[in-house]
Amino acid sequence: MDVYLIEGCRTQPSLPSTFAGLAELSLPVRLMERRPGFLGLDLPMAQARALLDTCRAAGARGSVVAARYRQAQVVSMESALDIADEELNRQQRLLATKLAFEPTRFVREEALWWVFCRPSEALIAAGHVPGALFVAVDKLDGHVWTEDSQAEFLQAA
Repeated sequence: MDVYLIEGCRTQPSLPSTFAGLAELSLPVRLMERRPGFLGLDLPMAQARALLDTCRAAGARGSVVAARYRQAQVVSMESALDIADEELNRQQRLLATKLAFEPTRFVREEALWWVFCRPSEALIAAGHVPGALFVAVDKLDGHVWTEDSQAEFLQAA
């Protein structure tokens, strides 16, 4: 497992002795970066969680992620956009067939997925927050992450 930090630590974390060897990898410096990303570690789950907890206590935000996600993405953002477009078409047919939507656009990249949305002025005017349909596409195999699967992952991380 690896640790992916969206935001680095605000204060220097006090690393437990179990991470003493990681200091040689310039880990303390990486933890203080604004957006460190993957830390490049291969740790057992318990150690990865302990390191993440230590980082969170120092103000970092992140999650424990399978190390295979730090490798080059198998699914490009362009391919993910095609998958997202297909899924958003499906959502639009199911949820809001009479509303007008803008074209699909890229929102952000996260450790495991690409996030896309299809905004709708009609949804915004009707008071819906957010005024768009969203989809997350996995970087390794292109599957669509459901809201439930994302919540389950984020809770476990």
